[in-house]
Amino acid sequence: KAVPLAMHLAESPEELELLQTHGGPFRELLEEIGVWNSSAFPKGVTIVDYLQQLATAHRSLVIHGNYLNEHDIEFVARHNDRMSIVYCPRTHAYFQHTPHPLPKLLSAGINVALGTDSRASTPDLDIMAEFRQVAQSHPGLSPEAILQMGTIAGAKALGLADRIGSLAVGKQADLAVFALANEPNSDTLETLLHEPLPCVATVLGGKLYV
Repeated sequence: KAVPLAMHLAESPEELELLQTHGGPFRELLEEIGVWNSSAFPKGVTIVDYLQQLATAHRSLVIHGNYLNEHDIEFVARHNDRMSIVYCPRTHAYFQHTPHPLPKLLSAGINVALGTDSRASTPDLDIMAEFRQVAQSHPGLSPEAILQMGTIAGAKALGLADRIGSLAVGKQADLAVFALANEPNSDTLETLLHEPLPCVATVLGGKLYV
């Protein structure tokens, strides 16, 4: 059975430097731990060279994509049927990268899902905290667009959009239930994206967990 192929790519300027020149901090680190191999990739290889390889997979996930250029973005957009970007907002903020090209990715029609990366750069793997970080880092993005990144976009990235990711007849009943304050005039989605509300129950495949 075909499964998605994931690669952390275009994550840092140091990565780009290593690809372009075989130099920089990553080269020094790899030499220090004794695993540097100059033949692993040709000097001057670009991000789009790797994107071309990923595009041959049944489905591929480009993790981070912090430093994708216009050419890279155009390539991913042309292969939107099987390529997705996974944006990890809190890891991006932790390393103080330049602003993520999220608006450009979405404008190009690219499927962008949310990820948590790892505990190496985040205090936990709370996807709701990633939602809130997106809302903070990209205030111009609509709450609906942010919600889609953490629901149907993730399902599409994994090739499961026909089964999960949205509330629709025939799909698996997967839900998360949050406790909201009794404020009838409040915007529920705005509140969810800006306040750390407690999750009081989950439903997986129609089965309730509390």
